Amino acid sequence: QTYMKPFDETKLTSFLLLTYADLKNHKVLYWFSMPALLPNDSIRAKRQISLHESMTAKQVQTLQTAVEMFRLESSTCCPPYFLYIKNKCFPLSSYNDVKDDENIIFGFFDPSTTSATSSEEMLPMGWPMRNLIAHLSIHFHLGGKTVSILSYRPKFLRAGAHDDDNNSLLLQVVVPRHYNPEKVVGWELNARGKPGPRWVNLRPLLDPHHLAVQAADLNLKLMKWRMIPSLNVEKLQSTKVLIIGAGTLGCSVAQILLGWGIRHVKFVDNGKVSYSNPVRQSLFTLNDCQNGGVPKATAAAEALKNIAADVQSEGIVLS
Repeated sequence: QTYMKPFDETKLTSFLLLTYADLKNHKVLYWFSMPALLPNDSIRAKRQISLHESMTAKQVQTLQTAVEMFRLESSTCCPPYFLYIKNKCFPLSSYNDVKDDENIIFGFFDPSTTSATSSEEMLPMGWPMRNLIAHLSIHFHLGGKTVSILSYRPKFLRAGAHDDDNNSLLLQVVVPRHYNPEKVVGWELNARGKPGPRWVNLRPLLDPHHLAVQAADLNLKLMKWRMIPSLNVEKLQSTKVLIIGAGTLGCSVAQILLGWGIRHVKFVDNGKVSYSNPVRQSLFTLNDCQNGGVPKATAAAEALKNIAADVQSEGIVLS
């Protein structure tokens, strides 16, 4: 009974969106629903023909001009439905004022991307058309009658422009008599083709660790592209390096290897960081010198992890 009351036709194109943001893992779960009422009987199309085959080029241009004027004069930016009568467009809500005219065409902006072809078989209907037909049956009491429906598919919406390659369709549809308000479809299918939500992974855009890895990889790809086309980046990233001694030379070599894409480094050393080391050995800081000094191998391995986000480094302290 609530559905039978007058309402804004734009609600026929309403959609639902359920979302859940996993902020910790930088992922967003979403599930779209475009509710569409289903009739008790199937919707039948008597005829389906492209707009250019059903009208002359001048008539098509007149229709496009009328639709564009209707869109510009409407209170909404793009009303989803309209009536086309005698080269003019009217709001769908004005049907009762013009219902005696036999040349009424019920039009709607169709977001479908299927090609316009003349066929005896009806193309799959989107939710705007399904709900338009339900509206004609329930509110306008056109159940059992054949109506003309224009699936309007302009490539662009711009004042003064005419689309010569318009994919619009003109259909003759038999409106079903009965609808069950509880019989509704429209939930989007997931990647497995079943009703369910989808995930969007935003880690490449938001996660600092991931951004750091991407930036380092980009440096190597630019080197390969500009200077060394034969550079095998994947082989470098999988190469394992053992550095004997974490002194001045060992620290410098390790940092240079990171720049060339080496991501597996192991240090072997028996010394500890002293206050004279940080000025010469780039991987150490004054904090590593306190309380007798941190083992050089361990400190160097930890320092590499602060430079390259995806490095796997280890320090082995010889006794």
